[in-house]
Amino acid sequence: MSPNLAGGLHLYPGRPVPTGIVGGRPVGGVALGSGLAAVSLPDALAAVFNLCGHAHRLCSQQALQALALPMACADDEVASGLRRETALEHTRRIGLDWPRLLAPEAGLHGAAIDALRRCPLNAPGTVSWAALSGWLSNECLRMPAAQWLARWQRAGVSWLKGWSAGREGWLASLLHEAQPADVDLPWQGAQALHAGNVDAQRLDAAMAAARDGDCTAWAGRPVHTGHWCRASAQAPAPTSAWGLLGSRLAELAQLATLEPTQPLPLAWGAQRTGERSAIAWVEMARGLLVHRVVLDATGTRVAQCQVLAPTDWNWHPEGVAAQALAALRGSLQGVQARLLVAAFDPCLAVEIAREDGHA
Repeated sequence: MSPNLAGGLHLYPGRPVPTGIVGGRPVGGVALGSGLAAVSLPDALAAVFNLCGHAHRLCSQQALQALALPMACADDEVASGLRRETALEHTRRIGLDWPRLLAPEAGLHGAAIDALRRCPLNAPGTVSWAALSGWLSNECLRMPAAQWLARWQRAGVSWLKGWSAGREGWLASLLHEAQPADVDLPWQGAQALHAGNVDAQRLDAAMAAARDGDCTAWAGRPVHTGHWCRASAQAPAPTSAWGLLGSRLAELAQLATLEPTQPLPLAWGAQRTGERSAIAWVEMARGLLVHRVVLDATGTRVAQCQVLAPTDWNWHPEGVAAQALAALRGSLQGVQARLLVAAFDPCLAVEIAREDGHA
């Protein structure tokens, strides 16, 4: 595996596109795992990309299965694992990142951490979804999760504003504190990417030609991907960064309250694109993850594996977040930049420059 897997983002609010975002994931479209036994690839990628290890394991398994390698990927097990890991990632970002990014002076870190410690998803063994729904209702939303979700589905951001204004509990207070720094998002001209609109052959050709993971190399225009734009999304994509926080909460509530007869609102798939190549995709907490796997002539070893993660699209220097960052002005620049980070959730360390241009 490539040793150069670290990365980071340096954000410069107010700078024109494409100079406002510097850095990224060095791996992007770069090949990984050359020479590795194909059956070892899922575990190797899960170890390398351990922040989202479950999704990377699943994605590579799907690609190898499309290439006729025996992979244990029963649909019910895939759905159960993906549901748990996505819900767990949502709770971590809400409990760990939001207090730090949205309102660091509000003194809500302790309450958020205490709530997170009591989350049933952190316990070993089989998940009790009823317990998660109860935890979300009592510890976070201060009302039944299903009821919160239904009101979000009806009224979207208007409901979020009214609910958070009531300041019932740490989470509502946190969102209320963050709302005045909201940032409009320039969705116009951008392409939403989810499992329902993957063009595997086109994506395969573009990834094969690209060496830097540039999203515009195949999309032709900025691409965004996340819980707000899935085919299964419960409401239209919010028009602002603060609204995307509500979208994350809504997906967590949806996962927690899903009835046994309801389909999982997360999709995955794979397609063979050549004699020894395949593309696979998985919807995860941050958006759509894509792997391209090419086997060697023996069909047993990896000739090339490429990864495109949601961060590669959402934090592209010419993408939606970059355009929103460039438009920031005035004394709230830093606060609004942190809100964009919370909304688009990069899988990298982030440094935000001060008004003098220094991090």
